[in-house]
Amino acid sequence: MVKHWAVVGLLAVSQLACNQVQDMAQNPTPETPVNATEPELDTAEDRSDYREMDLSQFIEGNQLDQMEDQLNPRSLMGVILSRPVSLEGRAEETVMIDYGGPPPSEIAVVKHTMIGLPDDSVNSMRYRIEMTWDPQNPDEDWQVVWVGQQFRCQQGRGQQDWGSDSCI
Repeated sequence: MVKHWAVVGLLAVSQLACNQVQDMAQNPTPETPVNATEPELDTAEDRSDYREMDLSQFIEGNQLDQMEDQLNPRSLMGVILSRPVSLEGRAEETVMIDYGGPPPSEIAVVKHTMIGLPDDSVNSMRYRIEMTWDPQNPDEDWQVVWVGQQFRCQQGRGQQDWGSDSCI
């Protein structure tokens, strides 16, 4: 009985968090950076250990081309976190936004990390999603310009640190 109530409590907290993310996605504020620590992002260096993904597949797979509201890093974060994905085996899921500098920033990097996947080969997956925006045209949407993926494998199934090689 105690386990049942613990699961109910966890579901209630998860629903509350999803509602807050949906509110954030519906009322985005691109002027407010989440993490603005670097003056400029070095995308070539940061992309080097990621496997590049097909941009059109990522956009279609996440239905970003069908978004009614303005696409920006925070609304993308809301899309990622509000998907109905099974939490089976997942120990942690995070989404971080780095605007690379004070607002108005022209570039943002969204990192989506899932740790503890219920897969016999892949333990963890991380996405790097680069977006650009023109501050001179504030009514225009942000654009996803590059997406990469990294993996950490289960013990004995490949790399134990983040990398672009497939797990075996």
